Amino acid sequence: MVAIEVDSREHHSQDDGWEHTLERDTDLSNEGLIVVHVIPRRFRRNPSETLNRLRRAHERGLARPRPELRVVPCGEFEQIRASWGRGKFGERA
Repeated sequence: MVAIEVDSREHHSQDDGWEHTLERDTDLSNEGLIVVHVIPRRFRRNPSETLNRLRRAHERGLARPRPELRVVPCGEFEQIRASWGRGKFGERA
């Protein structure tokens, strides 16, 4: 399974945007996902290269066992995490 993340300077210039992305990337990778980061400017300048990178990642994802994951909307995630007895960033409450 592959997760595609579009990383813009605008979003990552916020106080914790970059750190939050790294934390989420690590969490997703630890669960077995291949995380591919796409930079909007690079995609605009060279879309064929970006699409080839995404295709290669997709092929790698198909060759792996499917991870046991469930996708939920962002707003519901904190509620689910709270039900696990963990704090906002995954530490034990």
